[in-house]
Amino acid sequence: ALKKAPKDMVQIPDPIGQVWAPPEITVSEAYDQVLTEGLENFVRGLGVQYTRKTMSGAVWGKTGDKTGNITIRVGAPEGVLMHEIGHALNTLFGLYARIAKTLRTPEFEGDKSALGEFKKLAELRYQGQVPDAQFKKYVQTHDEQIANLVHGYLYAPELTRKTAPRAYDALDELVLSEPDLEPLGDLQQMRSLVIGQRDAQQKLPGPMLLGRY
Repeated sequence: ALKKAPKDMVQIPDPIGQVWAPPEITVSEAYDQVLTEGLENFVRGLGVQYTRKTMSGAVWGKTGDKTGNITIRVGAPEGVLMHEIGHALNTLFGLYARIAKTLRTPEFEGDKSALGEFKKLAELRYQGQVPDAQFKKYVQTHDEQIANLVHGYLYAPELTRKTAPRAYDALDELVLSEPDLEPLGDLQQMRSLVIGQRDAQQKLPGPMLLGRY
């Protein structure tokens, strides 16, 4: 039904000639299979619900404020899941408060510039772009700052260490000392050349007329 009508076909002035699209279409995604499965297994190990589903609009992932449950949009890159893992860890373990407390200790020089590293790292979310004031404010909330740190720790560790060395070290210290966070160290190194593929069904917003022939 999704194929185009042959050129020699003519319109029939009767509903019997109407061809409608099926109510759902197949959406495919490709991903680093080893990395994605590692991230998904880590999420499930936290005891939170994990769902991949088709979504619309600008939302690529979301995490429950109270539950830590993660929902990822089909087709989202691995970095989206890394970011949402940061939100979940903040919900479950109070990650921002713990790292902020560490950055105030003498070991990390205890000055405001250490906490300021969160801001510098968050600004990289719109590097080379011209965001509006609302987005600039949004990425600087504590919840977004810590999710961004976890994302950077997993996806771009060298850049994150260069931009926010003390925040990176504080998180790394927790990863090395907390059994629940220890897998993050392995995930940081987990990359592969294995391309996985899977499909999902997405409902159309309403009836779609393909043609009359």
